[in-house]
Amino acid sequence: MHCYDRGMSTQPEIDQHIASKSGKVSAIFGSLELENPGTILDIATGDAVVPMVLRRNFPDATILAVDRDITFASKLLATRNVRGVTLLERDVAATGLQEDSVDLVILYQVLHHLSEQSAPKCLREAARVLKLTGRMVVVESSIESLDPQQTVWLELHRLEADIDGALEKQGEKMRSRTDIESLLQCTGFTAGCRRDFAEFVDDISSQSIGKLEQELRAAVAKLPERKRMDIDQRLTELLSIARRDGATTLPSYAFVATLSHNS
Repeated sequence: MHCYDRGMSTQPEIDQHIASKSGKVSAIFGSLELENPGTILDIATGDAVVPMVLRRNFPDATILAVDRDITFASKLLATRNVRGVTLLERDVAATGLQEDSVDLVILYQVLHHLSEQSAPKCLREAARVLKLTGRMVVVESSIESLDPQQTVWLELHRLEADIDGALEKQGEKMRSRTDIESLLQCTGFTAGCRRDFAEFVDDISSQSIGKLEQELRAAVAKLPERKRMDIDQRLTELLSIARRDGATTLPSYAFVATLSHNS
């Protein structure tokens, strides 16, 4: 339903976001020491910062980026004069690419935005297009590293899933590292090395809280009255805690996965 960085509204905020995210992406992928891939696929590219950085890191690679809406990504690449990235406006579970055609698949902060139903479909599509010798990099935020004061963000995600369930929508799901390893295994991957990046964090700002509240309040308003009263009270309590605690951060980690031999 939401993405925390959608709270950005002004050009300075967008520029700051791009600079911060570019630095993290460059450092994370630089530390993974990946061999030069021939073809890279960034799934659910969002703002296209990942392929923009990978264009610099791998200048000879063919870089493809898929998302269901590439409007913002197209504007970003154009304003930054980034060439050599092909944007594809397609479903992340049906990219239309050939089987065994990609050397490196990227899922950067994607899986927690996918439901129980959609996450396996996305990963099976990644397995379909990935070469047998290819690699997939999954970068997520580490919920295991949350301080007790930060668990409000887990509760907000759970509440959001409850709202989506009441509206018969497929909600997002925050997953633990063990959850993701199991998900990779059941969709044809072996989760190889895992790298933790405590120094690379995702910031959740007070402005993001405001944007999140707008989206959740609008969704709650669509619920039946009896359900709406209960969820609205929970939402008010959680947002109050989030505002009291102020901005928070989530450390990142990355899995480098390969296709299972028996997939």
